[in-house]
Amino acid sequence: MRNCDETRQWLDAYLDNELDPVNTLEIEQHLQTCPACSQAYEELRALGAALSTVPRYPTPAALRERIHSALLGEASAEAQTIPFAPAARPSWRWVTALAAMLVLGAMLAGALLFSRHQPADPNQMLAREVIASHIRSLMVSHLADVASTDQHTVKPWFDGKLNFAPPVVDFARNGFPLVGGRLDYLTDGPIAAVVYRRDKHVINLFVRPATGTEQGKFPKTASRQGYNCLSWIQAGTRYWAVSDLTPAELQQFMEIVRRSTPS
Repeated sequence: MRNCDETRQWLDAYLDNELDPVNTLEIEQHLQTCPACSQAYEELRALGAALSTVPRYPTPAALRERIHSALLGEASAEAQTIPFAPAARPSWRWVTALAAMLVLGAMLAGALLFSRHQPADPNQMLAREVIASHIRSLMVSHLADVASTDQHTVKPWFDGKLNFAPPVVDFARNGFPLVGGRLDYLTDGPIAAVVYRRDKHVINLFVRPATGTEQGKFPKTASRQGYNCLSWIQAGTRYWAVSDLTPAELQQFMEIVRRSTPS
């Protein structure tokens, strides 16, 4: 198990999906049990989301000229203070590189200020979490706490473990047989995971009550690391269907689930 110092050293690589499966799992396990590191990760993720929204503009010609002149003046003044040293004129490539660094620094400073007032899209953050939970269930071979194709076995298993009753229906006749169910967790609490298959593909259907802050147009889609996520709200319940199925097949699964659930 990683400690806090080791975990924080690897948060950037974890956020960018640059770690191997073993290190990824160790980081996720630590984040689930350490509020401080989890908060640091959320702040880092929010900053990345804010930076992605910062508009990119070309450097104005007038600004380039002012920076160029200022750098030439400083280089000349420094050269005059060094005995016997010729005042060499900096190359345009060197000046351009420094100018680009100055402009980038200004943009990053603006993004940091912007991120304090513009939180990341909560729907995208939740999509990242459920996709990570889906991947984790495949990595550790823990798809189900209760493995059964009988919905009358899986549904009662959740009784007493959650403060809501997730809908559990076997869709074998539609080509999506039930596999089982398990408890999973998001940042804001426990969640039900009802597991299905489509041929050799696993589908995790995550379910929990919708909160009052979950608004906007639904359904919503997301993709990460080759996995697709489709989310919707129905009858006060929030659903996420996650799989490596094509978006069209996942859409078909969503429509089947929605027809089976009272509105």
